[in-house]
Amino acid sequence: RVNEQMVFGIYYGLIIAMALYNFFLFIYVKDLSYLFYVIYIVSFGLLQMSLNGLAFQYVWPNSTWLASYAPTFLIPFLASFVVQFTRYFLLTAEKIPKMDKFFQIVFWLGIILTVNAMIVNISSILWVLIAYTFMGIPFMIGTAIRIWWQGYKPASYYLIAWSAFFIGALLYALKSIGMLPNIFITTYGLQIGGA
Repeated sequence: RVNEQMVFGIYYGLIIAMALYNFFLFIYVKDLSYLFYVIYIVSFGLLQMSLNGLAFQYVWPNSTWLASYAPTFLIPFLASFVVQFTRYFLLTAEKIPKMDKFFQIVFWLGIILTVNAMIVNISSILWVLIAYTFMGIPFMIGTAIRIWWQGYKPASYYLIAWSAFFIGALLYALKSIGMLPNIFITTYGLQIGGA
């Protein structure tokens, strides 16, 4: 248990360092993609902490409501800001305007799901949240590939980083709905992919 706490400490320290680093980059260069990335990182870190009980233990110890509902509303919230990050980082409004409009709709759908998830029990909405989270992945990867083929080099970094995360998230999601066994790689798939 002590080793697990130490690994979590290093992992969440990395999350905090990345959030702060990108926040200061946003302040310095005024590029909204950094702000959206910070929102994603913070919400992802809070989701991880709420899933493994550390948020209730350290961040909101007196809020049983947050302990119960945070995983539910953080899933569509962070997915929404992944979409926003994708739009701004890949310059979709400039490079693929039709896809940018689709991503705007996906973003607002995620915000609506976030609000709804604050009211509804997770067991009744989990399938909807997982479907929402993963429906955008093929579009984001496809968009990144198309923009990379157009010669936009940062799209290759996007593809490498997000592919690792999406694989880890998929393993975790499939374990959560009972399609994969509860083993190390599926239990910590989000953390491994996120790192």
